[in-house]
Amino acid sequence: MAKVTIVNDGVTLDVPDGARLLEYAKAGSGMLFGCESGRCGTCICRVVKGKENLIPRTQLEEQLCRHRDERLACQIWVKKGEIEIEY
Repeated sequence: MAKVTIVNDGVTLDVPDGARLLEYAKAGSGMLFGCESGRCGTCICRVVKGKENLIPRTQLEEQLCRHRDERLACQIWVKKGEIEIEY
């Protein structure tokens, strides 16, 4: 079970290894989501810690995210470990 801390909300979510972050972040934080398919950019967030514990950025993320530590929260799949993100 991975631990994903959303710094803005001061919450840590238990996310099963290999799971998509979207459903857990929607239920356990104030993070905003739009299209939920990686096209709108509403859910751009910054990975503060643990980016090695996430699958690599998608092609959509490469196009929409300007900085290497930015991700689209709807496209994040957690591999394992501890991760911290800010939105």
